[in-house]
Amino acid sequence: MRKFSNQYKPKNTGKQAGYFWLSLLQWLRLLVLSFNRVKDYLSGIFFHEPDNLVLNKMNVETTTPPKLTDNKKLPNMTPTKLLIKWGLMLFLAVCVTNAMAQTGPYQYTGNDTVCLDETKEYGVTLNTGSTYVWTITPATGYTMTPGATPNLISVTWTTPGTYILTVVETNADGCVGEPVTIEIIVNPPPVCSIDGPDNVCPGSTNSYSAPPGMATYSWSISGNATIPGATDEQTVSVLANNSCGSYTLTLIITDANGCTSTCEETFNITDTQAPVVTGTIVTTAVEGCDASAAPDAETNVAGLETIGLDITDNCTSDANLIVSHSDVASGTCQLVINRTYTITDACGNTATAQHVININRPDFTMPANGDTTVNCIADAVAPTPPTVTDFCGNAITPVPGA
Repeated sequence: MRKFSNQYKPKNTGKQAGYFWLSLLQWLRLLVLSFNRVKDYLSGIFFHEPDNLVLNKMNVETTTPPKLTDNKKLPNMTPTKLLIKWGLMLFLAVCVTNAMAQTGPYQYTGNDTVCLDETKEYGVTLNTGSTYVWTITPATGYTMTPGATPNLISVTWTTPGTYILTVVETNADGCVGEPVTIEIIVNPPPVCSIDGPDNVCPGSTNSYSAPPGMATYSWSISGNATIPGATDEQTVSVLANNSCGSYTLTLIITDANGCTSTCEETFNITDTQAPVVTGTIVTTAVEGCDASAAPDAETNVAGLETIGLDITDNCTSDANLIVSHSDVASGTCQLVINRTYTITDACGNTATAQHVININRPDFTMPANGDTTVNCIADAVAPTPPTVTDFCGNAITPVPGA
């Protein structure tokens, strides 16, 4: 068997410590180079999906065994030179292996989809002594704020579009790692709108609708109306109160991207048309002594319609129309009551109707005639007038000879 000389064998056998450090460096070199071979695979395992080109390269690349070299041709290197050589190789390998930014256990890592005006935090693992340079392409459409440590940033996205977020780490040894990137899509919010009638009647029920195709809907209301049914569908039913005023509908929608939008709109409850009164109330004649003899006034539409009127309103139902009255008396011997009915709808619009009531005093009976007999004319005296009252108890003074 041919014997090969070992050109790495030191000539000074007394320097054992140098060989110890040389062996340690050789072992570390092999370990570092092993890590370096899978660096491309590990570098994106959390932050983004592994590069298919890298994976394919790892799967299909073949290696060719190195040619055996006659070590007689190798230069004779002293332990000092070997120590310097391995030290430089170790330094370079450490730079290549450790300068790569890796993502840490942060909430938002990997390719991301956000909504306009949303703020999110992004980060990579913090390595002691490292510095980090963050960039976003394009350079506008966002506000970037440094985090509590240099491996963190927060970004408020102010313009819809697609962005590339990149971080480059430089470690404590000054070695610059490869850029690590993710893609971020900023989606605009959905367009929120409420479609439905305005200037609705008191007590009416009206339907309002939101844009179709949303993931969720949420309706709420304030003011002079209520929502009697579901509040999580595209359409909503609103019941107006029985009075004029307004109500405000608020809508929150969420689209398939998780982006939300809120809108609200105010609607009026109005009625400018007065009730319509047709027909007449015939004059009523009653006997009596004062206004108390007049018949009781009607208090609702149904009662007025029984004495000759027909009443309608464009918004307010008959049951919700308010009927009031006022009486004005005139005359004495015949007392005349002019009664005015006022019909008021839910929004204060009014209509009137008149009713004339004549109160006549009934006839009364005179007392019987009286007489006195005397023997002489000189004995005759004027008779005492009788006390007379009418039907209502009013005194009537008789007039002699009348």
